[in-house]
Amino acid sequence: MILERLIAAERIEARMDFKVPYRVKGKARPRFDPRSLRAYMPKAYSLQVQDIQWMLRSKMFEHGNFLSQEHQYAIEIKLIRKRRKPKSKKEALTFDEIIPPGSFAHGKPDWDNAAGTMSDAGNGMIYGDDDQIVMGLVYRIYGEEEGADVLVLKLKNPTSPLT
Repeated sequence: MILERLIAAERIEARMDFKVPYRVKGKARPRFDPRSLRAYMPKAYSLQVQDIQWMLRSKMFEHGNFLSQEHQYAIEIKLIRKRRKPKSKKEALTFDEIIPPGSFAHGKPDWDNAAGTMSDAGNGMIYGDDDQIVMGLVYRIYGEEEGADVLVLKLKNPTSPLT
């Protein structure tokens, strides 16, 4: 992926990659319950974060002790979206030129909200807290199946600069 080319190999202590096989929703805004005077996250968002954490649990067996409270992390998230269907038979003839597979995608969710969902799911699983992420790369492309490819790099020597 792109992030590994941006960071020098001697700076990377460990790497973990995984796939999310469905469309990642954006991070929801907290809600407020006036009866109990408490803030909470919407249930659909909380369930998606829990689902991603279950996927991460199986990856943790493969990667051993990836979790650290002291290290810095870099994360790359490639959001994959299905292309829309051609609107007409005429458009179908040139559809790969109009929206080529692998080209950048637009639309919902916003890239920053999707990144928030993925980084929240890694809290306590990949890294202690998502404030340990010092570099992130998020982009959306068109592909055959919806989902996300995620790469997390655990960086060496947490006190020195990246270069």
